[in-house]
Amino acid sequence: MFAETEGFLTAIQDQVIPTRNYKKYILKQPNIDELCRRCGKEIETIQHITAACEKLAPTQYVKRHDGLAKVIHQKLAEAADLIEDKSPYYKYTPASVLENDNFKLYWNRSILAD
Repeated sequence: MFAETEGFLTAIQDQVIPTRNYKKYILKQPNIDELCRRCGKEIETIQHITAACEKLAPTQYVKRHDGLAKVIHQKLAEAADLIEDKSPYYKYTPASVLENDNFKLYWNRSILAD
């Protein structure tokens, strides 16, 4: 990991990223509107940006989720002998359904459950 990346992640963990909430209450900067720059409805905090902003949810959260889920999908597919090509995770494109005699693996499909 690059030193800059580690520093940025540590800053996020320590909640010292200059969000509007941080600027208003920690840095005590005057005339700061603490509402989120994207949605304008909630207070802009690290928690809001990474997990609760309704403007980021349909795009960035899904992209982050799918990026991680692709890695898991590939590992499950390899373990179940559903794929033979061992491409790097960042080049892997999941098929909507993979199956053999023993397993069926879905990608990005709705499943009705009780």
